[in-house]
Amino acid sequence: MIQAVTFDLWDTLVFGPPEYNQHVQKKREELIYNALHKEVSRQKIADALRESWSRIESVRKTLKDVPTAEQLHIFRAVLKVDGDLEKAYTTAVLHSPPLLSPYAEEVLTSLETKIGLISNTGRTPGAVLRPLLSDFGILQFFDCTLFSNEVGYLKPHPAIFQKASRELDVPCSHILHVGDNAATDVEGAHHAGMQALLMRTPSDLLDVLELV
Repeated sequence: MIQAVTFDLWDTLVFGPPEYNQHVQKKREELIYNALHKEVSRQKIADALRESWSRIESVRKTLKDVPTAEQLHIFRAVLKVDGDLEKAYTTAVLHSPPLLSPYAEEVLTSLETKIGLISNTGRTPGAVLRPLLSDFGILQFFDCTLFSNEVGYLKPHPAIFQKASRELDVPCSHILHVGDNAATDVEGAHHAGMQALLMRTPSDLLDVLELV
């Protein structure tokens, strides 16, 4: 019996329009450029973002995530600047928000189980994504919200799924995880002992209501 449902975030509950990631990246470059009082060129900022992310990704390949503070340390070292750049580095998504799934509110309001969120993060940490979910009016539905930058592990590592189980106080075997990625969501959930639903189209989110 399913006693809880956990959801992936990106391309499950929220979606970016075409070229969304590139648009957010340009906004991040702009915010950092302004935070540095336009004393460093946009091109140098873009190059430093690419180089620092390459270093960060070398760690993330082990399924250990890099906390925001450490990401910023790496970025500042590559760009050779000091100062507080956290807001500029992390909040581009708030300036260019994604779109909420048209099915999200119906599913979340209809579920009578406990509900959790399990999301990998990039440069946008949980501290920024929670206000975004609040703006969408859906944060209130979650009994726990887990983000990889806070947990320290990325999906498909079982640790992040197991933490959801502990926070929801529901055994993994009684949790259904829903996501769009076969490797990180489905295989990850299965390895942790959860059931899983793979979303291939946005409307597949409605299938949750038939399984619970």
